[in-house]
Amino acid sequence: MMKQVHRYRHFRGLLRAALCSLPLLALTGCMTIYRPTGVVLTHYAQDEVVPYALGSTDFTLATCGSGMGLQQLLGSFSRVIKRSHVNMMDVELLSAFCSEQKANEANLKYLQAVFMGNAPMAQDAHIAEQRWQKVTAQRRFEAYKDFVAAYGPIGVTGDKCPGFEDDMDAAQYLAGLITSVQALLSDIQAGSVVGVPQDVAAKVGKSSTCLSNEKWWGVPQAIRGVVWATVPGTTPQGQDPWVAMHRAIQVGRKAGMPLAATLQGIAAFGVGDYEKEKQSLRDVKSIMDLKKMPKDFAMLGTIGEYEALVLSDRIWMKAKGHRTPYQGFGTFPDDVPKNATPPADLENLLD
Repeated sequence: MMKQVHRYRHFRGLLRAALCSLPLLALTGCMTIYRPTGVVLTHYAQDEVVPYALGSTDFTLATCGSGMGLQQLLGSFSRVIKRSHVNMMDVELLSAFCSEQKANEANLKYLQAVFMGNAPMAQDAHIAEQRWQKVTAQRRFEAYKDFVAAYGPIGVTGDKCPGFEDDMDAAQYLAGLITSVQALLSDIQAGSVVGVPQDVAAKVGKSSTCLSNEKWWGVPQAIRGVVWATVPGTTPQGQDPWVAMHRAIQVGRKAGMPLAATLQGIAAFGVGDYEKEKQSLRDVKSIMDLKKMPKDFAMLGTIGEYEALVLSDRIWMKAKGHRTPYQGFGTFPDDVPKNATPPADLENLLD
């Protein structure tokens, strides 16, 4: 019995000592652990997570999974170690695509409500879209700020371009340029409430010359073409933005990368050129059908495919009240003959 009492008192003493040492541990030992943990995780994210995500073709998993899951985790280590701007740019741009998906769904509901003549539903969907566009703009603006912190000011050319350690580093610079333009577009759609600088697009156009057009699937030239076509006063003398984008698409076609074609579609949508928009989406479809997208950067091609499908869904929703038919990407409402027989699964519904 005495032995049991002694053991109990000994255990109680150890517990009391442990509890009393917790504040000291929090001030010393935990900080000692957090710093190397942060360094390991940020390096692992840069060396393994980001390349893995860039090679993935699961758009939702990479954006709403990796992007949303890692943003606050990696960001929290900025409290104990120097902020990893490249890592944060990566997860912020991915998480922005997650919120953009919600904005795009709200936009489709808005267009469908307009098609049906339901004004309250259209107004509600438009409000939801603007809210999600604001979230998207905020995330992309943070990505833009981390991009500039990591690589220096944009709008530079020639010997002022950043030096890239490897292809992955250059690919992240390309992603940063695209995200910078997207930040501005999202902010405009949200009513310019976030405050993304209005000169971002023109600066991105200049910085795109820091990347090889041939090596990066025509995307740098396509970026310049989009800027020239949509920002007044930026087109150099003797240049035609649509010719530049057409050439960029051909470079992308050789590599199986549809991103340049998607960028042309976005530019055509922005200026209201329906025929060029349709041709761009057909180009995306034909390039995807080649099935030779660069494996290490498949996510960039998947993003291009997703953004192109968004444009296609808007076209179909405005004209027919529904999104692009399943496996119907690359076709358009005005391609269908007026006397075409409805699909079998719709016959009973239409009777």
